[in-house]
Amino acid sequence: MRIQVLLPLLLLVLGSLGAQPCTFLAYDGFNYPDNTPLNNLSGGTGWSSPWDVQSGNASLPGFQTFNTPNALTFTDLQTQPGAISGGNAYLTAGRRLNTDPNGPFSTFIGPGGQGIGNSQTGTLYCSVLLKKLENNSEPVLFALHNDNISWYVNNPNPKISLGYFGASSDAGGNRYWSIQINGTVYRTPVTVLTNRAVFMVLRLGFSNGSTQVDAWVNPTAIGDVAAPTPVFSQSINSVYSIRSVGVYLGDNAGSGLVDEIRLAHTYACVAPNAASVVNLPPNAVVTANPITGQAPLTVTLQSTASTDPEGSALSYKWNFGDGLIRQFQANQPVTWSLEGIDSALVDINASTGSFSFRKPISLSDGQADLTLPFVLIATDRRGNQCIEKLELVVRNLADASMAASVDPFDQDGIVESVEDAATN
Repeated sequence: MRIQVLLPLLLLVLGSLGAQPCTFLAYDGFNYPDNTPLNNLSGGTGWSSPWDVQSGNASLPGFQTFNTPNALTFTDLQTQPGAISGGNAYLTAGRRLNTDPNGPFSTFIGPGGQGIGNSQTGTLYCSVLLKKLENNSEPVLFALHNDNISWYVNNPNPKISLGYFGASSDAGGNRYWSIQINGTVYRTPVTVLTNRAVFMVLRLGFSNGSTQVDAWVNPTAIGDVAAPTPVFSQSINSVYSIRSVGVYLGDNAGSGLVDEIRLAHTYACVAPNAASVVNLPPNAVVTANPITGQAPLTVTLQSTASTDPEGSALSYKWNFGDGLIRQFQANQPVTWSLEGIDSALVDINASTGSFSFRKPISLSDGQADLTLPFVLIATDRRGNQCIEKLELVVRNLADASMAASVDPFDQDGIVESVEDAATN
């Protein structure tokens, strides 16, 4: 009798453990304010820089946020509000992954390497939602490639792309969602339907001297299940090295949509359904007060607007461009003082979280403005991180006085990874 009582209890305890929450290696669900230019947006996790539209283009309409509810859906795939609409004047866009050897992709990066895959071991999964909005032959695609210029999706370096590639994806009067490996396009059996989202999943198996490529298009099962049979499989006699993701969403504005870019260790994590437990990255937000003033200027930075989608408590680290990271209590104000031409000195008050930073400043006639960065790193209880950056600019005025301003809206386009912030 005692065994009969304890056994169901043991099974109940084991069942309660369940599947471990998915933590993405890189993710962007494009949960940004509506009708915002994509260029310089920096949400999500696993990236070393913000989104970069070719030529820094921020035109509207163009590459921009698109917050129409349920713009891209696939069965019960988990999604956040928002997507990205494009393209614009034949431009591309991209974002650098965090390929620091100590970063999220560390197991895929070999000694001395900066590309994902050069360890020649491990399996990487990637997924994306795409939608072609126009009934024409303009390409709509998502690419993983090896260039440090993230928007350079037409580069000759190794790349693997998912999407529709124009005439190369056409056959028998139909358009087909396809896989492109370097310059060769392989059509899948799934036809392109205008205004209908497609969910594409890629698996890269890295091994000594080769890469196994498998792909799914609108897979028959998602969530915490074994991956179904892929619609495309091919072994490549070379090792792919990945640094960036890139997108092309048609020749002009309003031609295509992209959403929910995920990279992870497992199929279940890049294809989460409604029952999946997913650890989404926090949203780091920095506010500054005042935002303008004459030097010497004291600026108070706060992280109170930062949030975590799962509601967990956040911890914060601040980097102030001097190579040091300082950690304070959650939402604790931090004060940074610019005091003109002094010896370099940092004074930190650990109990209050305030400090002054006196940096040598000497601007001669005609010298460029001096830019001083701030980086906020927000971390949730599972170690998922998000970064946000703003800058203080000391302007070289004609009368030799100095003015300062802070950009609180992250429009400067410079975001550092955690590792970069710790070593710069």
